[in-house]
Amino acid sequence: MKACARLGVDEKRNAALFRPCSASSVFNNFHHYWGTTFATDGVYLIFETTQVYASGYENAPWLTVILEGPLVISFVRVFNRLDRDGQRFHDVAFEVSNDGVSFKQRGFFKGPGMTEQVMEILFDYPTIGQYVRLQITQGSSNILNLVEIEIYTTY
Repeated sequence: MKACARLGVDEKRNAALFRPCSASSVFNNFHHYWGTTFATDGVYLIFETTQVYASGYENAPWLTVILEGPLVISFVRVFNRLDRDGQRFHDVAFEVSNDGVSFKQRGFFKGPGMTEQVMEILFDYPTIGQYVRLQITQGSSNILNLVEIEIYTTY
């Protein structure tokens, strides 16, 4: 038996793949280069010409993934940038909502992140929601950027 099967990972799926997202902003309003679609497109390797999601400079930038319906969420995996600026991922609240309005924090990453880091945030069980939001909660003039977000739910 594989180690992953013993941990139950084989019984989960990435419910964020190709799902729509909303965000507080997109860097320089260049959706073609930094848009929200890149957060859930399944592309993990980044080079100088590859797109990632990046917000504009804000105090509390956020990104929300809209799942297909209310789902039981086990954990979230975030892939930080591979080229540079990994430290931008810091003080990130992971919040869940059923209606897209009232969010409850279910996880937190203090950071700062490191370039090439993959972060996994385990949620309390049961966490049920249709909207998963990441939001920087500390500092000023922040940019939220990431290569990919995966949200693991039961089938």
